[in-house]
Amino acid sequence: MLGFYAGIQTFIHSIKRHSCFLKPHQKKIGHTEQGNAFFIVMISVVLFGALMFTFSRGARQGSSSLSDKQAEIAALDIISYAQKVERGVQRTYGHGISETDISFDNAFVSGNENANCTNDRCKVFAPEGGAISYKKLESSWSSSSGNWIFTGQNQVLGIGRDCTADSSCVELLMMIEDVPLPLCMALNEKLGVTSGGIAPPQDANIDTTLFQGSFSYAATADLGDEDASLNGIRSACFLETGNVYYFYYTLLER
Repeated sequence: MLGFYAGIQTFIHSIKRHSCFLKPHQKKIGHTEQGNAFFIVMISVVLFGALMFTFSRGARQGSSSLSDKQAEIAALDIISYAQKVERGVQRTYGHGISETDISFDNAFVSGNENANCTNDRCKVFAPEGGAISYKKLESSWSSSSGNWIFTGQNQVLGIGRDCTADSSCVELLMMIEDVPLPLCMALNEKLGVTSGGIAPPQDANIDTTLFQGSFSYAATADLGDEDASLNGIRSACFLETGNVYYFYYTLLER
């Protein structure tokens, strides 16, 4: 931040130093001086743009370093929005449609289209459907991904009906990939999964295939099979293979 302001001051000082080329009381300015003035202004604009880019990049990078209080506020925002989407799914499902008709199609992110959904009544993010507004992820909520993940590829053991080799037991989940550790721990604190600074649970082989109307079962994608502390937990943040933290929220138990 200090470097940014120092750059701005340098930029302003540079303009002032060369403002003699642009003083209104001068009646004649040679072509060389005009060219120099134009060149100086253009260089100043380029430098200013570079400074702004550096500052904005630094701001984005800094956003992933959350304080405890910021992580707590972000965790509450995430949980609150996930609960709203769950209610939207219930409203949509209550219109008498099939589970495979539910659509997370929205105007902001592609890949959530569902060919089974033929009108807005089966769309969670449509007024006639779930009546929920799509909310983009905050940059501080994920270190790499900018979109929510809606998937029907994972079974959460201990909720709904547990079974093997049967897609009817797969839950409909809402997820965030690559959650910063401070936020992951804050989420688990608020959800009652862990407390007192205990590290998040671990699991492997999560499937993040976007839901487009079909559920699919794979035994390796069960949540709660590697770490029993996730068994029966509808929502949590956990450490996945590859040192990546995931948040999940169960929208529909099956």
